[in-house]
Amino acid sequence: MGAVLTRANVGLAAGDAVPTLNVAPTCESEGRKQMALGRTSIEACKRSETEARHALAKSWSHFQKGDKSTCMGRISHGGHPSYVELQSCLESFKHAREIREAHAKGKSHSTAHAKNKL
Repeated sequence: MGAVLTRANVGLAAGDAVPTLNVAPTCESEGRKQMALGRTSIEACKRSETEARHALAKSWSHFQKGDKSTCMGRISHGGHPSYVELQSCLESFKHAREIREAHAKGKSHSTAHAKNKL
């Protein structure tokens, strides 16, 4: 399993295993407790975090190391860590890269196509 996230070992998260995050403070924050009508919101948060961790475990190797490091840095500063936020960050980087690559292929394809017509 991964390391427990602290600011000192954020770099470890870019390794081969999904890092172990302490999401209890995320789900049990005072703000969430005040918004919750009973424990429903807190339990739903914990379920979401567990589901996100399982999804990350399945796809962790498909994310680029640099994206992992960047996203781990982002989720570890200014608040409590969250698998949901980590997953969102990683997927955003992945989708942005796919869009850039598709756009680059489209440009090179249309440029090559235009040259062939001459």
